[in-house]
Amino acid sequence: MGEIHGAIDLPRAQIFLDGSNFYNGLVQQFGNGRYDLVKLALRIVGTRSLTQVNFYTGLIDPGWQAQAALKQTQFLYALSKLPIPVTVFARPMK
Repeated sequence: MGEIHGAIDLPRAQIFLDGSNFYNGLVQQFGNGRYDLVKLALRIVGTRSLTQVNFYTGLIDPGWQAQAALKQTQFLYALSKLPIPVTVFARPMK
């Protein structure tokens, strides 16, 4: 999706992120699972053009952990409001 008038297209990049494992790894390493997905994505793609972030996660069962499920729902909603293209792929955890 380059500009018109002969501008060179940047190489494009997509990111595939296993959200649950990434979060759990952050908690194990740093004691905190907080991160800025926009900064992370832009750092990963560097000078390439970001076309999509694909975020995969298991959904927490609200009957099992109501508070954690609510926080996850809020987080997933926030992903939809980011200034980068994010598609969430979510499935119930077994």
